[in-house]
Amino acid sequence: MLSLARFRLGLLVKVGTTQSARHRDFALDWAFEFETSIRDRDRLMSDNSHPVFSASLVQMIRCPVTKSDLTVASEQTVSDLNVRIGNRKLLNQNGQVIEEPIESGFINQDGSLLLPVRGGIVILVVDQAIPIGQSVA
Repeated sequence: MLSLARFRLGLLVKVGTTQSARHRDFALDWAFEFETSIRDRDRLMSDNSHPVFSASLVQMIRCPVTKSDLTVASEQTVSDLNVRIGNRKLLNQNGQVIEEPIESGFINQDGSLLLPVRGGIVILVVDQAIPIGQSVA
């Protein structure tokens, strides 16, 4: 997996022989950064613990609904939501019952929505946001 990005980039560089050395170096630097981020994510997620997010990521992303800042949800909040998901008692913003547990999540500034994290990826899709404090009858 780690060398897949570099392999694909190598093909692009070989095919695009008219690219300048600067473009090629940029592409190879990007591939290295991508591989490093995947390696770090896999290392951080290998113990099945609460995912770790960099401060720069937390500062960069915003709630797609309210456009407010996000904070990382506590492990207790994630655990409580996963219990409700297991009992099929939690709906997403689209009104569908959530069936897949979450690893973590980000809560918007007013505490009304949680954006789930699955597979180490923050899901910033409005329909997948989870309204906090609701349940299925």
